[in-house]
Amino acid sequence: IIQKIIRDALAEREKAGIGVKWPLSSLKIFTDKETEKAVGKLESVLKNQVNVKKIIVETSKTYKILRIYGRSVIP
Repeated sequence: IIQKIIRDALAEREKAGIGVKWPLSSLKIFTDKETEKAVGKLESVLKNQVNVKKIIVETSKTYKILRIYGRSVIP
């Protein structure tokens, strides 16, 4: 689950033209409760791999990375 989130977040960064070496202020993820628990347990790994300072997780019926915030670019 976490690998999919990392892959999707990196794809969003690429779409926005923001390299991984540039830290972002936050990453917002909509997901189910089970995935929310996994994100909570591995939050530090996720932050490190995607290079974000804060991860915002909201409960939803479907999984989606909504936005990556930082460097004044919001895809």
